[in-house]
Amino acid sequence: MTRAVEDAAYTCRSCSFSLWLPIARLDVSHLGLYDDARFPGRCLLVFDRHVEDFSTIPAEDAARFVGDLQRAARAIAAVVKPARLNYALLGNKEPHVHFHLIPRPSDDPALDQTPWHHPEPLTPLSHDRRNRLIEEIYEQLGARE
Repeated sequence: MTRAVEDAAYTCRSCSFSLWLPIARLDVSHLGLYDDARFPGRCLLVFDRHVEDFSTIPAEDAARFVGDLQRAARAIAAVVKPARLNYALLGNKEPHVHFHLIPRPSDDPALDQTPWHHPEPLTPLSHDRRNRLIEEIYEQLGARE
């Protein structure tokens, strides 16, 4: 795991999919914050290589990717303490394998709906909150389990 911005940044050379707010480079993926005040701590976990369908990832790499997913989920949960953490692997808008990790707070007015059907509009986090989340998630990634 590396925090240096140049090491944590990710842009796919094949499709140009990129992380706007990188947090860390993990085993076979990169984790970045998704700037969404409705779901503080929402992140994207992007597979290192350009792959469009999860089922085509070799089994060993898929297992490593899921290991990164669990590690990221634990770090996010430790920082924001959500009522629930949603996971989404879609690929219909961005053809590059990536997971959305979406913490759902207990006071979420639409806890029973998908994040894409949330009644509140997407708004960015404050600069301070965004930077604090990035640093705290990064620190949790380095914590021993």
